[in-house]
Order: sequence, then C-alpha cells, then structure tokens
Amino acid sequence: LLTRILTASCRRYPSRPSLASALDSLYGAHIDANLEKQGDMQSVTISAVGLQRWTDRTSPFADVVSLLFDVLLDPLVDEQGHFDHLITESERSNLIMEWKTRENDRLKYAYDSCMREICGDQPQGISALGDPDLISQITQEDLKKAYEDLLYNMQIDCFVGSGGNQPKLMESIIGHLSRLPAKKRPVYRPGLTPSKFVPAGPIAKTEQKELAQARIILAYHGLPPYFSTQVMKANMCNSMLGGEVHSLLFDVVREQMGLAYQVFSMNQRYLSMVLMLAGVAPEKTSEAKTAMQAQIAKLASGQFSDQLFTRSRKMLRTSILSMRDDLSSIMSHQMSALTHGRVFSVDDMLSLLDQVTKEDVMQIAAGLKLIADYTLTSYLPDSSMPLPDKTGNSCLPADNCAANRDKEEEMQ
Repeated sequence: LLTRILTASCRRYPSRPSLASALDSLYGAHIDANLEKQGDMQSVTISAVGLQRWTDRTSPFADVVSLLFDVLLDPLVDEQGHFDHLITESERSNLIMEWKTRENDRLKYAYDSCMREICGDQPQGISALGDPDLISQITQEDLKKAYEDLLYNMQIDCFVGSGGNQPKLMESIIGHLSRLPAKKRPVYRPGLTPSKFVPAGPIAKTEQKELAQARIILAYHGLPPYFSTQVMKANMCNSMLGGEVHSLLFDVVREQMGLAYQVFSMNQRYLSMVLMLAGVAPEKTSEAKTAMQAQIAKLASGQFSDQLFTRSRKMLRTSILSMRDDLSSIMSHQMSALTHGRVFSVDDMLSLLDQVTKEDVMQIAAGLKLIADYTLTSYLPDSSMPLPDKTGNSCLPADNCAANRDKEEEMQ
C-alpha cells in the first residue's frame, strides 16, 4: 500500500492526474513501483524510465530522475507525517481489487494455496502483496512507520542504466542521493541474502471450487541453492522438463497424451524447488499426475533424446545472449547479483551452459523429491499419486534463465 501511495503523488504534483500529466509531458516517461519476494526477503523497486535525449538536446531522463526522488523523499504528507487521506483510500481500494482479481484467477489461486501449504508459518510463504485480510486494518500511523523504515532501516541501492558516459547525469543523481538520510546512502552490506529454505511436508491437498478446468501443482525439492554455479544445470533440467514448448511436459503430456490444456514447469530459485503446473479436465487429474511425474523419471534415467538436450541448450543460449540487447534485462541481472551474492557475466553464463552434460541433467532430476501434491478441482478425484515416505524416498514411476524467471515473477 505504501509503494502505491508514494508513486501516486508527491508534494510537487499532489494528485495522480497531475503526476501522470507531468510524466506525459516528458515524452511518455513513467515511474513504477514493484514488490518482489526473494525467499524470505522482500525487495521494493522504485524505477524511473525516460528518453535520454530529445531533439532539442534536453534530457527528459534527468527530469524523470528528479521527479523519482521527489516521489520518494518529498511525499504528500501533513504536519504529523500522515499521507493524504483520499489517495490512501483510493490506493487501498485498488489493492483490495487486485487481490480479488488474483483470487478469481484459478491458476494463481492454486499457486498461492500450494505455496502456503509448503511454507507453513515460514516467512517464505508470505505473499509479495501481503495479507489481504489486513489491508483494511492499515492505519495512517502504520504507513508513517513503514515509510520511516523504508528510509532509515532498510538497505537502499541505486542502479543507473544509460547509453555512454553521462557525467552531468551522474553528478545530478549523486546530488539526489545526498538527500537520503546520511546513514542510508547506498552502501552494499555483504551477507544480506535469502536464507536456506526447509519445506514443510510431504503434503497432499485437494480443494474444491466451481470450475470447469482443474489445476494441478506438483512441487519437488532438491535443486542446487540459488547462489551455486550448478544453477545452470537446474535451468537445463527445467527447460527440458517443462520450461519451453519443446519440453517433455508440453510434447508428451499435452500434445501426445492430450491430458492437459496447459502444462509447464518453473524453478523456484530461492526455495530450491521446481514446480510442475497443469490445467486439466477434472476427471483426468490422476492420470495427468502420473504422466507428469513420469517425465521427471525419464530425465533421471536418461530416457530423453539428444534433440531435446540440444534444443534446450540452444534456447538457453539465445536467452542469455539476448540480455545484451535489452537495458532492463542488464539492469535486472545486475540487481539480482546483489541478492545472489555473486556476479556472472554473459560470457560466464555461456561457459557454464557449455559445460552442462546429459549426466548433469540426470543427476539434478534424480535428486528431486516430491514434497507437495496439490489439486484444485470441481470434485474429489478417485485417487492421488502417493507422496514420498518418511525416509524421503520419492515414489516416482519406474519406467531456467530469463523465461523461467518471468514465469516465477508472474505467479508471485
């Protein structure tokens, strides 16, 4: 709620229409706020995007940066430090509506419900949007304290992406940064990274709602930690499993067997998990689960084609190379490096990708343990796939990169 209020106005432009008009006058510039959950860490990103130069040799981007710091450091508050009441209530209503919209999306509802079961009372289970039941209870004092925490008690880092050497722009940004409280000027504090996650489980849960298409989520734990160089092996495994349209889940479960309208997989980097998600006919949930688990068994036993392996490597290579062509991707990569505690260049990542072997993929898949079997359906299925026993042995049948990150962030 705080980030929405901050980006709705400032003292210089005391309403959302006036702020929007000011941004429009800067040739379509925009200021956005984004909340992201990274394991047990919450990150708030407030960003400014604008043209670097215009035909009259002015710099709209410099003006947008100035406006960004006004939004952050000179908000519309009264003498008690309370935010404008009308803006607060408007943004509160918008946030409540966003929650209702999310709950009406059956896939996102299933994802949220499954993650709550997996995480239990651990902070990793808290939604990036917060708790919907508490939105109406947030007071002006709560918002005031949250704003003070943002400036005084949280780590703040500044990233700038622009073409070429821009000494005047950098001088201006450094001047704006000096407006931050003295102890909060950007200093990287090593060690501020997500902590290790231990999932609750094993878990089996079935929910019933009025729907035509059932949703399945199967969660496996055992991926390498997010900061490991073996993450590229996990990306390859996910790409072959269900991260791309040529993957086993798509080609076998959807196309050949016709068991799913939608099926894919994604890595949960900070939880060391891979999720398989599917939309299926309610009467086919059990059959679909069996088929989905069989694809992990294929990867673990090496029963996959050279073509699948080669295509996945090619897709990941293209994804990595494309980062050089997009400034926002470069920025996101550098920002993630702080969270991960290490920086890989594009050449580093390509080198790691080239070193991945079929045996590596088999090893990653073989180390996965089923920890959650979640179904959202219109009725209780006749049977459910068994979960790992108390020894942690997975009862599998006998017989990722930028795209993956986008899926993960969309689900969150």
